Amino acid sequence: MLSTDDLLMIISNLRSNLPSVYRGGKSTTTQVLDPGHGGIVDGHYTTAPSKMFAHPTFTFYEGVWNRALMYLTALELYNSRLNYVILVEHDFDESLSNRCDMLRDMATSGNKYWLHSIHGNAAGVEQASGIEVWTSPGQTKSDPIATIAYMKLKERLGSGWKMRPDFGDGDPDKEERFKMLVGHPLPAILTENGFYTNEEQAKRMLKFAVMAMMAQAFRDTHLEVEHLNLLR
Repeated sequence: MLSTDDLLMIISNLRSNLPSVYRGGKSTTTQVLDPGHGGIVDGHYTTAPSKMFAHPTFTFYEGVWNRALMYLTALELYNSRLNYVILVEHDFDESLSNRCDMLRDMATSGNKYWLHSIHGNAAGVEQASGIEVWTSPGQTKSDPIATIAYMKLKERLGSGWKMRPDFGDGDPDKEERFKMLVGHPLPAILTENGFYTNEEQAKRMLKFAVMAMMAQAFRDTHLEVEHLNLLR
């Protein structure tokens, strides 16, 4: 199981060795990677006491885990020559308004961007578990991307992971007016990649092999978006 120091090392190493903007790839679309919430700055967790959970033997810091997963995803995209932009490069808790301002600027550039906001989930009961993929209400260009992400996570993680779909409108994504989904015009998905308030699930989320499989699922999503030309 990875410690917080291990996650910080992943972030530091990949941040130093990967471009924050990569458009030299073979893809025509660009995945905008958003790490939910803030990380650790000068030894202090920027969103404490929220977006974290203290288990008996370890504490899970969501903003740190989100960043490590984001950089592992960026590595997968870079190695596969798929274009990406890291929306928030630093560890401060960038406001949602500022994030959406940046996304609105991207929307006017003429490039084919889509947003992926990366999160861990929390609940008031420890038994809650599983993976969720969210989009804004209604049928938009985001929905087929969300369906692909859901299926790729299901394929990569296998039967040992519970998937939490909502098939009320015929596809597996859940829908809500989260600001990162409606505060800008880009196609956007938000993935909740396990419940860190569930001790056993948190331990699994902190396995490098699991994080690598999630990053591969997000790379596979990008490849399928390209293959199907969903942002034409």
